[in-house]
Amino acid sequence: EFKEQIGKLNYPNYRHIWIDNSKTLDYTEKLRKEGLEVFHVERGNNTREALARSQNFARKIALEEGYDFVLSIESDLFDIPSNIIQHLVGQAKEIVGCFYLIGDKDYRVPCITVNKKNEAYGLVGTRLVNADETADILEHVGLHAVNSCGLGCTLISTEVLEQIGFMYYPDLKAHSDVFFANE
Repeated sequence: EFKEQIGKLNYPNYRHIWIDNSKTLDYTEKLRKEGLEVFHVERGNNTREALARSQNFARKIALEEGYDFVLSIESDLFDIPSNIIQHLVGQAKEIVGCFYLIGDKDYRVPCITVNKKNEAYGLVGTRLVNADETADILEHVGLHAVNSCGLGCTLISTEVLEQIGFMYYPDLKAHSDVFFANE
């Protein structure tokens, strides 16, 4: 399904690569047999490290080959509009992401963080948006300023990527998108 969805993107000039971070080369070889441009990246110790390594591989290609943007679309996202590239590029932002939900089927929230406030201390980090904020976002279609968003469907200019890479810290549970936003 994901391959079919990506094949329907209708932007006139882009290169689509697949980055596989499976433990073995089996999936890489399967995708290559289907005619896809696939790179295998060593997984590392866990999914957080695997994701950061994959993102840094895409970053390296974009910088070395002179691309203007990297569009990250993770393989667990579906129903991506065929004009998503035009839409995101048209926003004229260095980083622009899409609204999508994370979590289990009983409690799904947008992968967006905003300021976390404490009456005694003012701003103290970030938190995922709550139900009221989600409703407001859905009612007011368009751009919303946020602290961070997941990188599941996000366009990033290479000007930003020249300055910031993707990282993960073994002792922290957060994924690379959190650290990317904090940089």
